[in-house]
Amino acid sequence: MKAIEIADATNYVLQDIDVDIVISETLNRALITEPQVFIMLNLASQLGRDVVYLPEEITVNLCAKKRSENKPAKLKTLINFNVDKMKEIIDQSEGQEWAFDEIKVNINNIDPAELYYSTELKIYRDNVLGYEDSSLNLLEKVKLEHQIGDDLIFKYNAAEKPGFIVYASEKISS
Repeated sequence: MKAIEIADATNYVLQDIDVDIVISETLNRALITEPQVFIMLNLASQLGRDVVYLPEEITVNLCAKKRSENKPAKLKTLINFNVDKMKEIIDQSEGQEWAFDEIKVNINNIDPAELYYSTELKIYRDNVLGYEDSSLNLLEKVKLEHQIGDDLIFKYNAAEKPGFIVYASEKISS
């Protein structure tokens, strides 16, 4: 070990970029509250593609789950956060104003009260955590203030607390 630093890892400037592995244990289910994404983006923006980032991949899906069902039904992948996605976000962003995709999802015939985020983790190679394997894989309720129409837009956001924002996509009458 060369050094230990106490710093805000979301904007820390590395003094030495001779790094082989980056481990960030700042993860919460559905990428809420914790700055995992922003720490990894900051570090990846300073390091090369050959670095191993752990966890290797974090996938957040939008799911529907009725009380009577044992497992949620996947509706759409909202983010698949891995090295390729980090580089894509870095390339399309200005400085550290990270730009995330808007994902449109049609929820026609689905009760909004049954919408959840599910989290899947690929820690390293074949080491994976899926539905209810740990507290990181518990479902997180989608919070909607109000819904207009059948289409919702999801976007990952920093704001005061990291997480997905969701809003209605109003249809334009023709």
